[in-house]
Amino acid sequence: MSARFEPVVLCYHATSARWQHHLSVPPDVLEHQVRHLLIRRYRPVAAEAVIAGRGRLFHVTFDDAFRSILGVLPALERLRVPATVFACTALADGGLPFPVSRQYGDPGADDLLTLTWEGLRELVERGVEVGSHTVSHPHLTRLGDAELERELQESRDRLESELRRRC
Repeated sequence: MSARFEPVVLCYHATSARWQHHLSVPPDVLEHQVRHLLIRRYRPVAAEAVIAGRGRLFHVTFDDAFRSILGVLPALERLRVPATVFACTALADGGLPFPVSRQYGDPGADDLLTLTWEGLRELVERGVEVGSHTVSHPHLTRLGDAELERELQESRDRLESELRRRC
């Protein structure tokens, strides 16, 4: 009997050694997790390939486009591991802090900053895929159909316009 392997997607948010919360992982821990898959002969692939594929494939994603992910990109690039960053377009307008409540621990002010449009364009130039994560990061299950459609469609349209590529 042969072993069946399903693709793996490592889903992260922020990367910070200071912010002790489940939304954040220390950069060295993230790199250790990626190396762990590589040692086990998982192959890093683009998002499209992991969705369509089977076997020992993996991909890395980051929700909310926290600026802190810039600190782990050199390691991912060195290991040749592609990544996708999902951005909220309203936050990208000024690189605004991600809105969190006290339940998310005690992040430093810079731990909550998100990438600006310029930062997202730099990611694209480095080969990172940027995907849509709504306009304002609402609780989608609380929205009516029209508002849900607006959050999803406007986010995608804006990303494609700003980054000049399909989302």
